[in-house]
Amino acid sequence: MLEQNLTREVEFIPQRVAKGVVFLDSRDALWRTKINQTTLECGKPTFCILGQLFGVFLKVPFYRSEYIEHGFLAADGLTDHVQHRDLRNQYNQLLTAAWLQVL
Repeated sequence: MLEQNLTREVEFIPQRVAKGVVFLDSRDALWRTKINQTTLECGKPTFCILGQLFGVFLKVPFYRSEYIEHGFLAADGLTDHVQHRDLRNQYNQLLTAAWLQVL
């Protein structure tokens, strides 16, 4: 069941990242130059997009759903459960790849 959810959620990654790009462009036109592509890793608070830009992932005042909608956080159902760590890691790798494509 969760694997099906992952497959469905992966389809939304490009849309979510695009929404995140629009948000970041509205805040700082030079944000892309501040991202270290070598260390970029979604799912790691200091190495994700927001972590690299703001120092701490949660400095942007979003609700949890907004972090997901903007491609900054793994989809619901993949973030809370230790037993789903592999699926969450797969999702975060795909999310990182999507961000790297727009940088």
